[in-house]
Amino acid sequence: MRPSVLLIATRPDAAAELDSRLCGGGIAAHCADGIREGLEIVGRTSVELVVIATDRLDAECVALLRRLRSDRHTCEVPVVVVAHTVGSADVIQALELGAAECIPQSMDPGELQARLRAAVRTKRRFDELADRAGLDPATGFGNARRFAQRLDEELEVWDRYHRDVSLVLLTLDDFAALECEHGRARADVRLTVAAETLRRCSRSTDVLFHPMRGSFAAVLRETPVAGARVFAERARRRLGCIAPTAADPLPTVGISVGVGSTDGWRMAAADMRGRLLGEAREALEHGENGGDVWAALPMADVA
Repeated sequence: MRPSVLLIATRPDAAAELDSRLCGGGIAAHCADGIREGLEIVGRTSVELVVIATDRLDAECVALLRRLRSDRHTCEVPVVVVAHTVGSADVIQALELGAAECIPQSMDPGELQARLRAAVRTKRRFDELADRAGLDPATGFGNARRFAQRLDEELEVWDRYHRDVSLVLLTLDDFAALECEHGRARADVRLTVAAETLRRCSRSTDVLFHPMRGSFAAVLRETPVAGARVFAERARRRLGCIAPTAADPLPTVGISVGVGSTDGWRMAAADMRGRLLGEAREALEHGENGGDVWAALPMADVA
């Protein structure tokens, strides 16, 4: 996959000059129309690398670099400074401020492209390691990989000791549309607020996950379906009360919730995994758009 690079220039023609030097290097470069638009783009999209094109490491360039490094939505995006004039003092200052590289624009185009591709490879490797660690950076909850692992572990315990496990799925309705309208950075703030709200709803034995953007999951150990519904209703009510603030300007959204449980079922753990997920997802679809908490009925209730 071609590296996705955003060029932000501190003067109008600097990005165009640098863009011409990147042609044919297998890099998908996009030029921002000024610093303000550049900051908006990097906050709204999944940019793999930011390149600051500038004449020299002046106060404006330093301020931009500080802004990119201090904002939690952009602090993990690598930044390379490409300047027309670069001295050893500039390189030291740029690196101290958190830049991955500070290189002269006069560098051979082939070497310049190779250095940018290397910075992107480092970013991708970092993301891969974070994914393997099982953490979602926006919320601090477990990600999709860790969710699948934990669910399997809990079902193994259920299979051996017959201690019920319940699964609660929650989605912020129309989150994708809100993210598209307001941007990724603001959407991340809402996710952080929602995650903290869920933490306050949970017991110490409940494990929370953010397997995909705008959707949460809670694995409730030793909890039958009735207890899971109590948790789900409490979470739905509190998440639905999140109101816009200066820090979190997104409007209040509906919450859809679905519950699945091992309560009343007896089968192999491998088979139970698919049934438990299916129950919760089916119930989630019934409860779309902020409706009541739905839970599929266990076998004992159906009988």
